[in-house]
Amino acid sequence: MRALRSGRRQRGAAALEFALVAPVLLLMMLGMIDFGLRLDAEAVVVNAARDGARVASLGGDSGQARAAAQNASYPSATVTVECLLSTDLVTACDDGATYDVARADKKTTSNVVRVTVTYDYSYITPLAAWIGLNSTANIQKVSYMRIEGIS
Repeated sequence: MRALRSGRRQRGAAALEFALVAPVLLLMMLGMIDFGLRLDAEAVVVNAARDGARVASLGGDSGQARAAAQNASYPSATVTVECLLSTDLVTACDDGATYDVARADKKTTSNVVRVTVTYDYSYITPLAAWIGLNSTANIQKVSYMRIEGIS
């Protein structure tokens, strides 16, 4: 008789424990999904900046560098290409104009190209909104490379 009574007190205990633990498990799962997707987006953006800078550093014009970075990134990402010449003067190369490596001062190694890729990442789960954060995050990565061919 005593065994029968203790069984009645245990009835529903598993359901109650699950009800207490399920929200925590759900939050952890959503956090892992968002963290993984954001990490992937950051890797895509940094690789796109590196691809664009590499094209520009090998003598490609700014249009080719921008196209390489755009192709390696997300369609909605913003790409800018700038030339940093030896005089520390920033020459905007983002208008599609070519920059002549032969014009650069051949005695310096500070002629570099800078490619910036900016992407607005939207979280896929509502976790950010639940904890009071913005539902989007701005990811901006910059890559610098020396212009090759300078001797």
